[in-house]
Amino acid sequence: MCKLLVAEYSLLYNILLILLIIFTNIHAIHGIKHKKAKNDEQCEASLTGRYVSQNAYHLGEGPFWDDRTQSLFHVDVFYGDVLQLNVSTGRSQRFNVGNYVSIVIPVLNAPNKLVVSKRNYLIEVDWEAKSYRRLTTNDIGVEKFNDGKVDALGRLWINSLVSLDYYTNDASVKDAGALYRLDGFELTKMDGYYTLPNGMAWNGNNTKFYVADTVERVIYVYDYDLDAGAIDNREIFFNFNTYPGINPWEVPDGMAMDSQDNLWITSLFGARIFHVDTDTGHVLRWIDTLVNQTTSVAFGGPHYNQLFVTNGNRDLITYKAKQLQPTIGEVLGFTAEFICGRPAYKVRLPYYNQGGHNNVDEHDDNDDYDKHYSYDLRYPDKCHDNLEGRHVSHTAYHLGEGSFWDDLTQTLFHVDMFYGDVIQLNVSTGESQILNVGNFASIVIPVLYAPNKLVVSRRNHLIEVDWEFKSYRRLTSNDIGVEKFNDGKVDALGRLWIGSLVSLDYYTDDVPVPDAGALYRLDGDRLTKMDDHFWLPNGQILCSIDTLDNATTSVAFGGPDYTELFVTNGNRYLNSYFDKQLQPTVGEVLAFKAPDIRGRPANRVRLPYYDQDQLESEHVEFNKRKHG
Repeated sequence: MCKLLVAEYSLLYNILLILLIIFTNIHAIHGIKHKKAKNDEQCEASLTGRYVSQNAYHLGEGPFWDDRTQSLFHVDVFYGDVLQLNVSTGRSQRFNVGNYVSIVIPVLNAPNKLVVSKRNYLIEVDWEAKSYRRLTTNDIGVEKFNDGKVDALGRLWINSLVSLDYYTNDASVKDAGALYRLDGFELTKMDGYYTLPNGMAWNGNNTKFYVADTVERVIYVYDYDLDAGAIDNREIFFNFNTYPGINPWEVPDGMAMDSQDNLWITSLFGARIFHVDTDTGHVLRWIDTLVNQTTSVAFGGPHYNQLFVTNGNRDLITYKAKQLQPTIGEVLGFTAEFICGRPAYKVRLPYYNQGGHNNVDEHDDNDDYDKHYSYDLRYPDKCHDNLEGRHVSHTAYHLGEGSFWDDLTQTLFHVDMFYGDVIQLNVSTGESQILNVGNFASIVIPVLYAPNKLVVSRRNHLIEVDWEFKSYRRLTSNDIGVEKFNDGKVDALGRLWIGSLVSLDYYTDDVPVPDAGALYRLDGDRLTKMDDHFWLPNGQILCSIDTLDNATTSVAFGGPDYTELFVTNGNRYLNSYFDKQLQPTVGEVLAFKAPDIRGRPANRVRLPYYDQDQLESEHVEFNKRKHG
């Protein structure tokens, strides 16, 4: 992954980057050339390179060639995009799952299913439906996933880092990274003491396992026991710090193993890819990419004789720098007679048919999957006759909250709190649009007289979101310090009231401090404290509906006649795979109907700078309709 290695060196890095761009031999804007190494082992074979994507990416990563579709999956890390690239046409399909994503790997025996990392946990993506659900029952806390690969038996290995800036990889904490293995739905820590672990690869007979550490500038090698999925005897295989001819600003990033058991290692900030003999540890050749932020590689094509290269433009600091690196951010493809790879393995998941070799899909039917997730949707009820319940989302959320029915679009807005996703759900199709605003988001409320504008809470302040352009800006001129916003509603005159809490863990709601919460009102762009000494207020229970979900969080009336009750919930508190079996709707949005369920429209929030006299009549009377 592309990173600034140490925060204090950012200025020095920028200076070195400019010098590298100026003095590197970049003389072929429309052609990519093979760089001759200054040693006798340099291969003289001709090399051809081309652009294979029409789009430039902020930080492209995680390339995986899918033999089923003859396309290249990859991600744009900080923008949260999962992409499927047709390398013949250069066109891509894109699905946003919210930042931060770093790997995408197809699932064995399950067409259209992908495993994707989402910051500190894994999700399963249905590429056809463009939806996703949480996969792992545990997460890795303040660590963030980085690179990942699958072994010959279908086990996913994925590494992690800890950075001083939680929202980037800048200033990675020394020895805080780790190496994990996915066992069923659980993440098992296998090794630690990495600073910024990165590319991974196995040799052909699965006895050696290679892992890069970008900050330490080394490639480690383990002895690997394929049957047990175990590693041992970690040692340095290749050292960027001491190898002759490698510049001090170059660091290893992604890797791939070819059919001759030799490693291809991307040189981040070095604009090249090293081809390294795993028997001798010598560089056989390198390829100049003309792109300073070369991030990762994957073999692909019908015969696996193409080398696809992701890169990014995240750290370019001037327009001139982009002019000098014209391929910046695009996916590149190289072919040569010395390029010959092998298929990457797909990941096995427990509920899909397990037959066959890992790199061959044996069955398309998903009976095990359907059996695992389907169930009779009968909801025990304490006060309603003829109650009906249904799933209305394709996606399971870590902690769904803040539901609001928007009558203008006939959709349900809500948030995934700790992952900072604002979500618009089409309850008829189950499809969602998502915008990530950074955790911690707890409410989303449309703005009166302003279609496509939303007010969203962002930890201790409010933002205004433009839903059409998927952008946002800060709304409030003050914040609430160490408090965090929780729930909020709007009164009949359009004033937003929102509550807060203080928790001992600033990054979660765990262990709220007694009497430290408060109630605020939004006055223009200022937050006014109206009451305090809140902790966990209660009310009187008139009746109840059993949702079959232990983490039921919020409700909102909706539908054309407001006769449906939409319910958000989460899977944050599940502890095991068996909890998921017992709570099959976990994390999904539910909807209930009964003859005596009928609500009224929720009020939209008024903001002072929208002209209320010039808007269409269908919006002007919105907040009065609840009295009709």
